[in-house]
Amino acid sequence: MYSKKTEDSFPDANPKFTIFEAIFLGNNSMKKRIPCILTFLFLIFMILPIVSCGSAPISEDRISDLKNDADGIAFLVLKMKKDSQSARSDITLLSKTQTTGRIKNSADKPNSKNYLTIEVLDNNVLFQTVFVNHPLYKTVEYTDENNQLTSKSITLNEAEFFVRLQTKSGRTKVRIYETTLQNNDKNIVATLKI
Repeated sequence: MYSKKTEDSFPDANPKFTIFEAIFLGNNSMKKRIPCILTFLFLIFMILPIVSCGSAPISEDRISDLKNDADGIAFLVLKMKKDSQSARSDITLLSKTQTTGRIKNSADKPNSKNYLTIEVLDNNVLFQTVFVNHPLYKTVEYTDENNQLTSKSITLNEAEFFVRLQTKSGRTKVRIYETTLQNNDKNIVATLKI
């Protein structure tokens, strides 16, 4: 039933057994394994660090160039205000968040006659055009006294809106044009550097 242990067998029962004890005590089985163990340790501690340190670090100038060339997405929160005396609109940038990534193309004009055209320029070259419903002109649906669904167009004096734009570099400008039912021309409202 019990297997007879020879002096060549590996001493599994003794947890304090070390390589150095095997050399000095004369365990033949362990002496045969020592070259393999030493080769393994040599590979791990000598060759692995040399191989893993083979790449050169990237300079800070190159990192900034890579960041400038990368595609980015700018998330803009804007506020549009209509001046009651001059009937001219004004847009201010409330907040901006930028990240890397790409936006799928969607340059469809809205169904409304009142909309904003946002042109994204990279180094003064038109890069992207985005159309957004005009934030100051809203169509509201409600039920009247006869429980019929009706709609009504309202005009606001000011409103906040959100835009997501594709950017290319740190030299991106945005031009915002306004097209309304009263004035069918495309009037520039703001130019922003993002």
